[in-house]
Amino acid sequence: MVHLLPVCWNWPGREGQNQRVIAFSNAQRVELFLNGKSLGSQNMPANGHLEWPVPYAPGQLQARAYADGRLVATDLVETVAAPARLLLDSDRRTLQADGEDSVVVPVSIVDAKGRLVANAGNRVTFEVKGGRLLGVGNGNPGDHDPDRANQRDAFNGHCLALIQAGTNAETIRLTATSPGLSPASLTFQVR
Repeated sequence: MVHLLPVCWNWPGREGQNQRVIAFSNAQRVELFLNGKSLGSQNMPANGHLEWPVPYAPGQLQARAYADGRLVATDLVETVAAPARLLLDSDRRTLQADGEDSVVVPVSIVDAKGRLVANAGNRVTFEVKGGRLLGVGNGNPGDHDPDRANQRDAFNGHCLALIQAGTNAETIRLTATSPGLSPASLTFQVR
């Protein structure tokens, strides 16, 4: 595996300024590319990481990891467009009608091509029909908004809603909206 940091390659106004780029990998060697041009390869220290100072230019930053001279993994970070829509996801769409079953619904802010806008902090409002909205979150330790609410700012392009089933068989519909973004909805069956 290979993983690049930062996860966002949107730095308008910083063109030509060095950005710290870090690669984590369990491979032997990692080579870094900016817009298809190699910025050099380095041997990966055991349990360590690699760093490059990279003059920012919009486009694609790619890490290629090699083991025994073979390409074994890649990671890509690219400049994305402005936030365009919300994207909801869930690991399941069926809940038990026991009045306790709940599910976390992650929300991502993506551009028109469906790519995560990792520096987005848009305010997202949730509406639940059927069931109950237990709370919201975003993983930002500096955010002091209440968790028991119907809205939350995204943090690094993400936030979440926690919904709970009631005791009756029904359909729960979760809708997320944010000014200027296309909304998203998911339905859940309670059985």
